[in-house]
Amino acid sequence: MRKIISFLGLVLGLIFISSCSDDEGPQQIIINDISGIRIDLDWSTGENASQAVIDANLDLTIVVADDGSQAVGISENNGLFEFVSLSSANVDGDYATLVFYRTGTVEVTYKIIISGIRSTDNPFEITGTFSSDQSGSIFSVADITKKGNQFIINLP
Repeated sequence: MRKIISFLGLVLGLIFISSCSDDEGPQQIIINDISGIRIDLDWSTGENASQAVIDANLDLTIVVADDGSQAVGISENNGLFEFVSLSSANVDGDYATLVFYRTGTVEVTYKIIISGIRSTDNPFEITGTFSSDQSGSIFSVADITKKGNQFIINLP
């Protein structure tokens, strides 16, 4: 009887330990689109959208992962905020998506939405925050592996 109780205690302890560990690792999404993917960036500073673009300037860039300095997509203004695309015509390979807190002196909460250009179903969102003292900082928010019309997005 003691051995059974000890064994059950050991099993329950292992179950508890494994349920408390964070082994999810990086998240991965796959988008298949013959035109490519679109990545939208918007942000908030606690006020309305018009005030957010006055308070802070953020940019979005896609670079070749091996190089880091070769930009293949630099964000364009889509009204108030920014977007960038990675076309199916781009060379297959690895890319990094960077968010740049260019100017500002306030805390900024940003949202990135990734979707296919043609297949906009099930867009994926990434959110993050820049503190007020991180103006001038660049963060990598997603790695992309492009294989033909398939885009594998790996999130940290």
